[in-house]
Amino acid sequence: MLIDTHAYVGHYPFRAVGGATPAQLREKLARAGVGKAVVANIGAVFYRNAMAGNEELHSWLGDGDPDGMLVKACVINPAYPGWREDFVRCVEAFGCRLLRLFPIYHGYRLDSPECLELAALAEKLSVPLQLPCALENIRQRHRLDVDENLAPADVEPFLRKNSGADVIISNGPSLSFARELAGAAKGRRGKVCYDFARLSAFRGELPELIELAGAGGVLFGSMAPLQYIHPQLVKLAYMDVGEDAKARIRSENAAALLGLAAREE
Repeated sequence: MLIDTHAYVGHYPFRAVGGATPAQLREKLARAGVGKAVVANIGAVFYRNAMAGNEELHSWLGDGDPDGMLVKACVINPAYPGWREDFVRCVEAFGCRLLRLFPIYHGYRLDSPECLELAALAEKLSVPLQLPCALENIRQRHRLDVDENLAPADVEPFLRKNSGADVIISNGPSLSFARELAGAAKGRRGKVCYDFARLSAFRGELPELIELAGAGGVLFGSMAPLQYIHPQLVKLAYMDVGEDAKARIRSENAAALLGLAAREE
């Protein structure tokens, strides 16, 4: 089974995106051979109140996708009133398995007191948090979109001040992040994981990323439907690592981190 840790449903405000409904996304995922995908509502990033997007996602997926393909992730803005109750509701009532944070879009620092409190609560509830570095290539963005990406300098103080939360850094220059964050990641209770969405297949980058992040620290994440799934499959097929490492990346690392079944029964 292939587990995609970074997918979305919902309306993206800056361009038309095919596969935005749960049914359309399921079709895209199935064609690519994805067995499970962790999905958030892209609207939650842009709504004034992110919780409205989480409520939409729950209304679309209910208590679970019929065959478990779509796994719910929530988007929480710790700078918005009521975030504590919202996050607990997302986990306990909606069954969300992952927390996605967007500090660039929502206007807070990762090492702000509220965000550190949210991370501690995520650790207590055994929910990993994900930090997407970007949603769109900065050269293609609409003029009303944000004009910066999440950077290692944004993440380092957070990792040093919170040692327990499991963190996934997604859709960015993962190898650069791993190199720059190696010191801050060392000795943490929580894992620091990366996807390889922005790595080259032919420069020997994945073996170095595995060395820095550990055997359990690299995941598959496609950014579907904002990006194509198949290029990531091609990269994984050609990357110079053994089949055991590829099996971990395809499903086993994500399954262990998120408490999911790695293989179909």
